[in-house]
Amino acid sequence: MDDDAAGPSPYSDNYLATFAATTIQRRFRGYRVRKEYLERRSRICSVEVQWATHHDAAYRSDVAARVIQTAWRAFRNRRIYTYYRDLIRFRERGDPRELLKVINPREAQLVDAASGIHVRFRLGGTVFPPLVFYKIFTHRPVTDIGAFGPRDYANEVRMSPAELHNNRPAQQLGQQIGQGPAFGRGGG
Repeated sequence: MDDDAAGPSPYSDNYLATFAATTIQRRFRGYRVRKEYLERRSRICSVEVQWATHHDAAYRSDVAARVIQTAWRAFRNRRIYTYYRDLIRFRERGDPRELLKVINPREAQLVDAASGIHVRFRLGGTVFPPLVFYKIFTHRPVTDIGAFGPRDYANEVRMSPAELHNNRPAQQLGQQIGQGPAFGRGGG
């Protein structure tokens, strides 16, 4: 029988020496594995600390940049709002014609002191900065000069969509559509 395969018999002469050598080897191997594990764990912890420090620094700089950007946008938006607010308040103190010269010079030419107008403004729109909307009101009667010579708007000549949206006349477009190398062929 092969008794040596399971280890020395406790009744053999070198049992104590074999037991002592095996125990010392086992303890030494365990010590090396534990030491390697602790070194690896220490390296992992240091990498985690470095990553957390870097991540925190990057996060803090990102948060700081967001705070600066938010403060700048708020400052800019307040400045735009005060500009529009002061522009609208100018109407209360100033001449409506002077204000219309800034906003819409073509309509300002139509306004004169005899028309007795006042202009009302409001801010509107779906995005910031808002748009300035205005209405012109008159306190005196207005006469439409064109009402005495009315026009027949229904019979006016209107441009076709092709003439309206293209640079070429409609006749040239019609001629080009029906002609060409691939027109009328099966494959082209």
